[in-house]
Amino acid sequence: MSSDTIIISKKSLMTLIGVVIIIVLAVYFYTSYYSTQKETSEINFYKAALYKSISCQYSCPLIEQEFQNKTQFLPSRSCVEGCITELNALNLSSTKFSNEKLLGDNLIPDIENVINNCKKINLEQNDTENKIFFSCSVNGLNALKLNYTYIN
Repeated sequence: MSSDTIIISKKSLMTLIGVVIIIVLAVYFYTSYYSTQKETSEINFYKAALYKSISCQYSCPLIEQEFQNKTQFLPSRSCVEGCITELNALNLSSTKFSNEKLLGDNLIPDIENVINNCKKINLEQNDTENKIFFSCSVNGLNALKLNYTYIN
């Protein structure tokens, strides 16, 4: 036998292969988990920014305005524009996430339900000034914070 030959037992070789497999699996699961957590965090940030913009717009002071040939109390245009400008300043991409991922929890449907329920209440109360609608909407949107901690 020459002195350049290394002899490895089958047991040692199998142990080495097992360790390599475990390391590869650990790295795979760690990177997979990290990328999933990062995406979830980005989706929640995006939805929170949308929520805050919507809440901001519905919280704007009501001013008597002409809309659809009718004088109504509606949120101040400059205030609404400010809310939208704040959202746009974040440079969020509306196409980055699929609808399926955005609907992973019920925040967006819950926002829609709050607004639709408040429209219904406003119609039932025959509030032509929309004060009930906007007050109801703000209260309903604020109540969602209890169920979705990432929008606080």
